[in-house]
Amino acid sequence: VFLIIFSPPKTEILKFLLHYKSADHKGSILQYPIKLLTFYFSIFIQTFFIKCLYICCILYFKAMPTFMVFNKVRKKYL
Repeated sequence: VFLIIFSPPKTEILKFLLHYKSADHKGSILQYPIKLLTFYFSIFIQTFFIKCLYICCILYFKAMPTFMVFNKVRKKYL
């Protein structure tokens, strides 16, 4: 699960690299890793939240029937 959450899409990074190499930038060498890091971090945050929501929804909908059964049993026997 952690690997799924923490791995950003590789295609996005490749697109960024291609775009960055094709654009003529008059910046220092240090600018490149900083831009890459900020880009990577933004993707990481986006994918992290989307995947967290997705996992929460799955857990919620998978847990709901068991909770409903548990409530019925509890009302019947307790």
